[in-house]
Amino acid sequence: MVYEMRDNALPTEWEMKRKGRKILAFGINASFFLIYKDVVFAKIRYALKQIKDASDSVVCLFSPDESVDRIKELDPGIWEKYQELIEYMNGNVDVIYDAGHEARDHIEELAGYYGGPSDLAGMCQAAGKPVMFMDVGLVESYNTGDCYTNGNYSSDCHSDRSEESLPGDA
Repeated sequence: MVYEMRDNALPTEWEMKRKGRKILAFGINASFFLIYKDVVFAKIRYALKQIKDASDSVVCLFSPDESVDRIKELDPGIWEKYQELIEYMNGNVDVIYDAGHEARDHIEELAGYYGGPSDLAGMCQAAGKPVMFMDVGLVESYNTGDCYTNGNYSSDCHSDRSEESLPGDA
């Protein structure tokens, strides 16, 4: 895959939230939601917490794959929680929600990619951007202090917990 540089200005909302910070794309596809439905929101909360901890220098561009729209018909319960997540993201100064899937038009502005395999990840790689794939093998629940590791829950997690409640919290 060859990435083609485009000469497009960033959307105004992106610039307003960017505030001179690096933009890290965070992408997820429908398969991630459907396969890991028991832990998907805990994993997203964990990733957003890590990005928030670095928010002095990084803003998250949440750019879900177009396939995510199919969740509405495939699993209405997950879709409802996903809509709560989007509402949270829209009100968060450290997250840009890419509803129009415009990230691929602004690859040159991205510092890197985090998430699941996707066309956007491939485009970032082709443009020489760092690409990090999500590992759902370890997911920490901020409400209970439990960890989900390779299909098992444990209370052995010891890390900094956010007081902020995110969508999908129990």
